[in-house]
Amino acid sequence: MQIAVLGGGISGITTAVLLRACGYATTLITAARADTAHGADWPRLASHYPAASVIPHTVRVANPAHHTRWSQACFDVFTDRPAWGVRMQRHAELFESPPHRPAYLDALRRLVHLPNDGRGAPGLPRRAEAEGLFGWTFDMTFVEAPRYLRKLYLAYQEGGGTIRRMHISPENRSTLPGDVWVNCLGAGAPRVFDDEAPATFLHGHLLHVKPPISWEAWADTAAVQSYNYAPAPACYPSHIENIPGGLYFYPHASTWIVGGTKHPAHRHGGYATPLRGRTRHVHGVALPEAMWTTNADLIRQLTGTDFRDAPMRVVSGLRYVRGPESDGVRLCWDSGPARPTIHNYGHGGAGVTLSWSCALHVAHMLMERHAPPQPSPAPYPFPALRDTMHRLFKEQPSAAQRSQPDA
Repeated sequence: MQIAVLGGGISGITTAVLLRACGYATTLITAARADTAHGADWPRLASHYPAASVIPHTVRVANPAHHTRWSQACFDVFTDRPAWGVRMQRHAELFESPPHRPAYLDALRRLVHLPNDGRGAPGLPRRAEAEGLFGWTFDMTFVEAPRYLRKLYLAYQEGGGTIRRMHISPENRSTLPGDVWVNCLGAGAPRVFDDEAPATFLHGHLLHVKPPISWEAWADTAAVQSYNYAPAPACYPSHIENIPGGLYFYPHASTWIVGGTKHPAHRHGGYATPLRGRTRHVHGVALPEAMWTTNADLIRQLTGTDFRDAPMRVVSGLRYVRGPESDGVRLCWDSGPARPTIHNYGHGGAGVTLSWSCALHVAHMLMERHAPPQPSPAPYPFPALRDTMHRLFKEQPSAAQRSQPDA
């Protein structure tokens, strides 16, 4: 049996690696690979420029705590291999008003809640004007995306997986190989497969900053090494109903990612609504003032340095959000009409977070219908991933079935 995984973003390559670990003959079909950056053409989709933390912030998916646990378990396979760029670090989710309790909270590791009276906690970054500070800290899986994606692609090919470069369209879909397709086309999926769920796009800006100080000079003494911070609306107004405006700081080894914006956008570029609040132009791009000044204050409290003095560039990208008021992630078996297809897309910018958990669901759906052949001996990480998969299926057999109704 031949499996064709359609799409070479983080979801596609992760799914292809796991199916190879199961023993399936797998071909990854993609026009662009997630381990290579796009050229200068705008817009860019989020897979190529992720902040790469394992937290399902705003994505709509059934049982986010379960997905968080499963993804963390798979990322654990790589944390003792520095070359893969996966590590655990202390992270804070901070709010200037009491937040709603997110469904994924129970899955976070070494979770510590801030006091309910808003006084915050020592060492955590805080805006001087904040009337209160709420939230929690925890150990977060953090991925150095460029390095990790290169390793995934290399492992896939060394493990016997094949890659076919081609643009997939409605016109050539019938010519695609494979007895079963796995649709990981992301934003391109609705153009190739029927999907009645509405699609929206969020335009995001990130600052990629050359670190003005080494990781070793500050990280070990900081209370946390990264944050998501939701200021009061007067400081950072939201552009999305029921979702507060959010700032964040995710330091990579060679790049600090400082963000960010989530703004309704058109598929081929341009804001759908005007920017709210004060703005500042950075390298000719209009950004919310708080993304520049408030982040600078918060990061200075952690690192003792001002990132605004360092070399940087502004990165723009699009986040595809499927069914923002309804279905969210599409993760199901579709029997036809052209070919049996497992849909795995609509991750809403949480592609890294959901990459392994959704791949596990894909593998479970496929194994229920088509038993895999006996896997041949394969190098790391295939045996470790296979062992992790079988352990998770044994520990939570009902969870493996919960998100996979037939389409």
